[in-house]
Amino acid sequence: MGGVAIKGKVILITGANRGIGKALGDRESAPLIITADAKTPHEAVVFAMDAAGQLGLVNISITTRQPANGN
Repeated sequence: MGGVAIKGKVILITGANRGIGKALGDRESAPLIITADAKTPHEAVVFAMDAAGQLGLVNISITTRQPANGN
């Protein structure tokens, strides 16, 4: 599965709930931007969206970018 980074720090996708929760801190809600390139498995994006939903986040955006090697 693809890699996940929160605030630039790479984490395991299975730690997304904990990582997003830690990034939220004391806030109950915050905007979340999920960015993926064409090489990111759809499953990884859905997993990140599910983790955000479990934490009650509703302001979620999904963006795309070119792969690092330009393909």
